This record gives sequence, structure tokens and C-alpha cells, in this order.
Amino acid sequence: MKLKESFRYMNFLDGLMEEGIDLLRTDSFITKMKETHLKSKANPEAEDEVIEVSNSTTVIDEYGFQPSPDLVDISELVELDFDTNRVICFMQEVLEEKDSLSKAISKSKSDASIDIDAATSSNKDRQAFIRRLRYISDMKSYEKVSEGSGYKLNNEGNQVSYVYDIKSEPSVKRAVLIYIDLIF
Repeated sequence: MKLKESFRYMNFLDGLMEEGIDLLRTDSFITKMKETHLKSKANPEAEDEVIEVSNSTTVIDEYGFQPSPDLVDISELVELDFDTNRVICFMQEVLEEKDSLSKAISKSKSDASIDIDAATSSNKDRQAFIRRLRYISDMKSYEKVSEGSGYKLNNEGNQVSYVYDIKSEPSVKRAVLIYIDLIF
């Protein structure tokens, strides 16, 4: 298996772990309900009834949550035919597979002629640097006018304020543009 395929497989295993954890977060999936119908309180002639509600076939929506029956269309639900213990066992197997895959990836990286982690890190830095240089090379000159204020003495010797325009024109320094042209 090549490293690229190994990383894809690791992502797949991570997805399985997330789905398993989502199932284990669903209370109705991990609990068993016991209902005691206290009929004798309302009707002295009736007997109380205890009903065990099984959650072995929990109904969940496409996101792994058990929705309120009055808020969702039943046709959009999925019925699970496995229980909590099977999910826990499966997740243990996935963890073991991830550990095995991690060891294989580490071995492949150490056997490589280059330091893959260092090359990856360096490549990320280069890409960030190039993105910034592209941003600089795409900059357009523009003109911005704002107001400034000052004070002066009028003919009568009184201090009065006055308003004037401030024209700002940022432009990329020439040395930066020459360097960018050399890189691209």
C-alpha cells in the first residue's frame, strides 16, 4: 500500500470512529427502557403492567440522532440491526487497525530517502509564502481621500479651524515587484 492510500484509509477509519462515537452518544442506543404502567392507581380493578422496551433496533436519522417522531418523516429514518456491544467491539477493532496502520506509515516514512514530515512542513510553508506573494502581485493601486483638520490665525488674530483633503495612494514597492517577477 502506498503512503497516499494509507492516509486515505486512515481518514476512512477516522470516519468510522466518529460514526461509532455518535452512536454511543445516542442515549436510546445505549440504554434499555422499562415502563411501569400504574393502571391500578386510576382503576382499582386493573393490574399494573411492566413493559421492557428494547432498543436493539433503534431508529435514527441520517446524522446519527434519534429524532422526535412528531418532527420527522418516518421514510427518512434508518433502522439499526445491531446493538451497543457490537459497536464497542467494532470500535476496538478499528482502533487496533489504526494502530497497525500508524506503525506501518511510520516505518514507511523512516525507510524513505527523504524526511517526509519535514518535506510536508516545508511545502506548507512554501505554499503559504507563494499565496502571500500572489496576493501582493495582484494588488491594485487605488486612491483614498479623507479629511484632515488644522488651525490658523485669521485676519483678526483669532484661532480658527480649517478642513483639508488627505489623498492616500498606496502602491507596492518596486523592489518587491521585481522579486516576485523573478520567482514566477
